[in-house]
Amino acid sequence: MLLNSLLTHNVLSRYSTTYKGLTYKDKHEVMGRVNCSLYQFYILYRTLVDVSYQDFFETNKIFGAFIFWDTVHYLFYIDLISNYLHHIFTILAVVFINNDYGEKLVIFNHLLFLFESTNPPMSISWIANKFGYNQSLPFKIFGTLTFLNWSFVRIFYFTYYIYKTERFEHQLLLLPFYALNLFWFKALVKVYLKVISK
Repeated sequence: MLLNSLLTHNVLSRYSTTYKGLTYKDKHEVMGRVNCSLYQFYILYRTLVDVSYQDFFETNKIFGAFIFWDTVHYLFYIDLISNYLHHIFTILAVVFINNDYGEKLVIFNHLLFLFESTNPPMSISWIANKFGYNQSLPFKIFGTLTFLNWSFVRIFYFTYYIYKTERFEHQLLLLPFYALNLFWFKALVKVYLKVISK
């Protein structure tokens, strides 16, 4: 992940004048979001091909390691405590779930696919905004589709998924993730309203 960050920084520094003009924190966030997107595509691939509990376990270990790296990288560009709490909670959830080679791993693998599928479009939108494309029609259309996709997957479908989960203990396991989604949904609505009002 470190090498990928350095490669991203070197390529953008050489070929993008816009990147050169970004603040120190924004440059680190660009590197972080590029890293996240590449990693998330890999995780999506893993969750689609995993077929056994051992596969799920290995994917969750990779996921936990990435979240730890991302949390450390946050120190260079994130000030909000909510971002750190979100990642710390996620790491604890991975540790807890990996102690159970059972249904919890299957459920978490499904959530991993759902949640990680919504993140790359968010990163693309953020980077496009920082690189000055926020006034263009394609940006607004892509931003709208990103917002609708995130809202459908993380709020509406996830509500239905919790409702259809049979065991009450598994429903309780999902509720903290649901609360986090509601927290981020409120922030996302504010950002989206700014995007379409410009």
